Amino acid sequence: MEGVRVLESSPEYIEADKETIEDIINNNQVDNDERKKFFYYLNDYTDINLKLEADLETSKRFVSRLSNDKALINLLFKFKEYNEGMLQHSRRIAIYSAALTKLLNLNEKNRFNIYVGAILHDIGKLALPKDLWNKITKPTENDAKLMRGHTVNGYNILKDINKEAALVALQHHERVSGCGYPKQLINKRISYSSRIVSVLDVFDVMSNRRNYSLINYPLNTIYKFFELFSNEGKKTYQGKYEKLEMLINFFGDKQLFDHGITEKFLELSPKA
Repeated sequence: MEGVRVLESSPEYIEADKETIEDIINNNQVDNDERKKFFYYLNDYTDINLKLEADLETSKRFVSRLSNDKALINLLFKFKEYNEGMLQHSRRIAIYSAALTKLLNLNEKNRFNIYVGAILHDIGKLALPKDLWNKITKPTENDAKLMRGHTVNGYNILKDINKEAALVALQHHERVSGCGYPKQLINKRISYSSRIVSVLDVFDVMSNRRNYSLINYPLNTIYKFFELFSNEGKKTYQGKYEKLEMLINFFGDKQLFDHGITEKFLELSPKA
């Protein structure tokens, strides 16, 4: 496929070539009027479909700080044009991160850096064909390789712009037991910011149906899933949780998420 190449060292995913990445970085200029409108868009929470109670005051403060970085705002503007639904997903994760990092007692600098990483975690999808995300059927093997490549693409787009956000883009699909991608990292080899964003990313995917997935999980099932899969060992539970058995059969005994982060995540209240 034009614009991407298969890495010889990693046949499990497809990375965009250097020219594609450079084109994204160098051709994302937005004029001042468009940037101003986009700033108001990012701070409008009326139609964003939040499933958890959120710290909107902090989110607005962080958007104001982020708006001073023209390179990042331009990338986010381009992402909205590429697929607004994807940007909404990223915005929700960033908004949730503001609440979760408060519970984790992180300082203002770290909270803001995680917010930036969260809102940009999927920016590597800009390097992929738009129609890849509009399919209503299950992705083919080649589709899946292209999709997994968005992690490396995001790192390559961001590494010279914002190193911490680049690391989140690269690692947000890693899992603490080493069953994630692209590098199969384990435990603390995954950055703390990435471990936070990975929890919120999975939560949002599970609670918002995607084009190619007919599965939408109830919140009590999602919470039980995180409770189980932030621990090692055999997954057992009591009570009735819709579709949970299917998840246990798929993931087995793997630990997926950081236990301490997940404990605090589970304190976030569902939005009424």
